[in-house]
Amino acid sequence: MGLPNTLTEVGLRADDSDSLKKVADAATVEGETIHSMPFDVGSEDVASALVSIERFAVQVREDAKLPAPVPYTPHH
Repeated sequence: MGLPNTLTEVGLRADDSDSLKKVADAATVEGETIHSMPFDVGSEDVASALVSIERFAVQVREDAKLPAPVPYTPHH
């Protein structure tokens, strides 16, 4: 389908902690569905999970001999 499944493909980098913090902060504001989890989830948890899943997704692609993620570039 061509949907992004890595941070790279949505224009983020795992080493860009400032951007990941913004995303994580937005995901954890009061009223977000993340607070329906049966445990507390903070901004730091979300940022850490984003970095972890990026590593995992890249490894899965390598193991499956799929192409590396292509960085997102906006098309105007």
